[in-house]
This record gives sequence, C-alpha cells and structure tokens, in this order.
Amino acid sequence: MKRLGSVAFALLAAACLSPREPSGREDGTCTACHGDAARAGDALTRAAPPKDLHGNVETRFPGVGAHQRHLDGSALFPKVACATCHPVPDRTIADGHDDGRVQVLVTSWSPLTATCSGGTCHTKASGEWTRPRPTDQACGSCHGVPPPAPHPQAGSCESCHGPLSAATHLDGVVTRVAERCDACHGSDATGAPPKGLDGGTSSAQRGVGAHQAHLAGGAASRPVPCEGCHEVPAMAVTVHHPNGGPAEVKADAGFDLATGTCRNACHLQQQPGWTQSGPLSCTGCHGQPPAYPHPQLTDCAVCHPSGRALHVDGTVEAAVPQACDGCHGSAANPAPPRDLDGGTSTARRGVGAHQAHLVGRGLARPVTCDECHAVPAQVRSAGHLDGVVQVRFSGVAVNGALTPSYAGGSCASTACHDLSGYTGGASAGGSTPAPAWTQVDGGQATCTSCHGQPPPAPHVARSDCGTCHRLEPALHVNGHLDFQP
Repeated sequence: MKRLGSVAFALLAAACLSPREPSGREDGTCTACHGDAARAGDALTRAAPPKDLHGNVETRFPGVGAHQRHLDGSALFPKVACATCHPVPDRTIADGHDDGRVQVLVTSWSPLTATCSGGTCHTKASGEWTRPRPTDQACGSCHGVPPPAPHPQAGSCESCHGPLSAATHLDGVVTRVAERCDACHGSDATGAPPKGLDGGTSSAQRGVGAHQAHLAGGAASRPVPCEGCHEVPAMAVTVHHPNGGPAEVKADAGFDLATGTCRNACHLQQQPGWTQSGPLSCTGCHGQPPAYPHPQLTDCAVCHPSGRALHVDGTVEAAVPQACDGCHGSAANPAPPRDLDGGTSTARRGVGAHQAHLVGRGLARPVTCDECHAVPAQVRSAGHLDGVVQVRFSGVAVNGALTPSYAGGSCASTACHDLSGYTGGASAGGSTPAPAWTQVDGGQATCTSCHGQPPPAPHVARSDCGTCHRLEPALHVNGHLDFQP
C-alpha cells in the first residue's frame, strides 16, 4: 500500500482523533472501546489496539499504529506498558477519559508526523508509528553497527556493553561493563595491537604497526610499556578516552604523524617507519662500530655494559676500561695483538710488528710504546679514543738529528731503520731499509739486513764486530755507534 501524503495523512489523523460524544458507559472493561477482548495475554495487552476507537484494525491508522509492537516487546526492547505513554484511568468514566481525545504523555510524540524522536526509546532515529513493518527490529536502524567515531570501530557489542537484554535495552542508559583494554584493541591484558581499533591485524596498518615489537622488546632492546608513548587512562571510558581521533602520543615520544616515524631518545640516529616490518639490526640505529671518531673496536661489551635493560634508553652507558689492555693488547702487555678491531694477524695494520718491537730479539732492544706513540695519562685524555692512531716518534727514533716519519705502512728516516749516516749511504754499500709494518720480521732477521758484515770500505774489513763495538741490546739499534772503550 502506498504511503499517504502529508496532507492526506493530516486529514486522516484529524478524522480519527476528532472529539466525539462520551459513551457514558461504566462497564470497567477497556476492551469495550478499544483493543481486543479475545486477544491472548494480560488485560492491558488485550486493551491495546487493534481495534481503535473508530473500529480500525490496520496499522496505517494512527489509532492502531504500533500499539501491539510496543506492548508485545521483542528481543531488542522490553514490553512497554500503557501507562508509559498514556494516562490510565482507574475508571472508564474518569475525568479526561472517554472524551474522544487521545492523551499522549510522551513529549517526543508528534501527531502531525506520527513519529517519536528525541526520547529515550528513539534517541537517534525517529520511530514511525504507522509503518507496516518497523525498521527498528534490527541493529543499525537506531545506531550504527558500530556507531560512528568517536565510538571504537572494532570489537563486538557484548565486549563493552555485555549481553543484549531486552530489559535494559532502549532504557536511555548506555550500559558499559568493559574495563579491559583488549575489549577495543589488542588481544591480551596488555591491550597492545593487534588488533587495532578497526580490527586490523597487519603491521602495515598504522593502528597496529610496531606495537608488539616495542612491547616485547628485542634481543638488544628493552620492552617499552604502553605509558612510555601514551597516556594510559585509569578507566576504559574517561572524558578523553575513547575520543575517536588518531591515537594520542606523548610529545616526548617524538612521533611524526605525517611521516609515521619517531625521533626520540630511542631513535636518535635513524627514524624507522612505524609500519616497517622486521626487527632492526644493530646497524639500523648506529654503525657497528659507529663511525670515527668512535673507536673501531667491534666488541661493544668492552666499553658498554651488555643487556637490553640499559640499551636504547637514551643514555650512553660507557664503562671505559682504565687499563690499556681493556681495548688492545692482552694482560701480558698492552701492545697488539689484539688490535682495536679484535684482530690478531700481523697482516693487519693494527697488529703488524708491535710485538716484534716490544719484546725485542737478539741484539734488538725492546722498543717502548712512547717511542712511537703519545701515551695518554688516562684513557679519556684528549686525543685518545678519537678513532685515530697517532704516531709520534721520540727517544732513540730521533737520534742523529733525523726527521722520522711513518707513511704508507713503513717507517723512514728513523735512527732505527736508517744507517746511511753511519755506513756511507747505499752507494757505499750501506743500507737505508724501510721495512713494511705488516711484514713479519721485515726481512731484518740477520745483521746484513741493515748493514754489511763487515760494512764496505772505509770500514775495516773485519767481521768480528765485538772487537770494536759494544754488542749489547741496550746499545744496539739506538742511532749511535757505540765503540768499545
């Protein structure tokens, strides 16, 4: 049947609700004028139309309308008693009753449009009194499933509002029973996604992202609790929670909503994307080791305490060893091996001929560290731990008014490796060796590797060196010709 136009409906409503002469009957039976005496149920249910005061029984007539739907109730709403909407007299001939006018107590009722709106029953949607089949029999006719933001967009209704009950539904009170974070997001007591507020579970979604990676922590990163980045409400529902907007991140968390990255104490060097999948390696935040001037030692635990509790906390915990062998060398002596990279091969520049110099062999005296390097007074002295190995010659190396240098992996013009001033130079059969630092023994294992035995003329052609020279390690290879007294 076609719906009536507004003008026709108004005329029909006027005809149905027009005053009529009182009946004057006092038989005490409501169904004498309206309702159906044969209808099953309690007395008030039988008294509700159909039929109306004019004998109409179709719901298109305002006197019939949705009376029975209200009186019967359903799984979604309770039975509505007559007294909820009308004054129910104690006698059929009571004042104000049986006068041909229908009195409606509900202020949200409009007789011109035949709708209720704004009341506790029909807060969001207007109830159309004369619709043959009401739309309010299904969720979504009065509110969204779920309602629009700021209502959370995930989770079942029961998780927050409890099981649906006709007794409490449509009573004008929003029942909330959930006080668990995972009622709306997350899947355990922590409440950290997944799932997100929209039900998503992919880390590519911003509502999920790296929540679990932060909450669980990694092999080298401590767990980050929810309050590390968010204001955690004392209750599930507060003035500001939920508010339907983007998740609010604390200012000091440094989250950039536009780029989806964080710049904070945890991510000082690099800013990984929040939805970036996979764990970060050490090099995801800093070099391993960091670039110069950081020492290029790859064993981080030498200077930094191990354990994830102190890692990624915005503070550089450095327990710098106070002994030289904390970073290089060994307990036996501080000269490599090992070098700052942990290497032990003499083919490595950080190892090279250190031990060959330091321990001395045969007629070669030991060379102390300070003859080639500036030895700091303390580990943290200026110029130390700057990632640059400084070579500074002193002592024996500068004897003979030479200007020693180290370049290209070799020493030159040092009193240790330049005998031209004492042998007449290479043209006279002398030697000016510049051994490679990483060459084991440097090819100088014999006397003739540095000078002839005997040196060429005008040196006396005798090979018993001890006759004229003091062959003592302390006086050999010192830049001086030490003769026997």
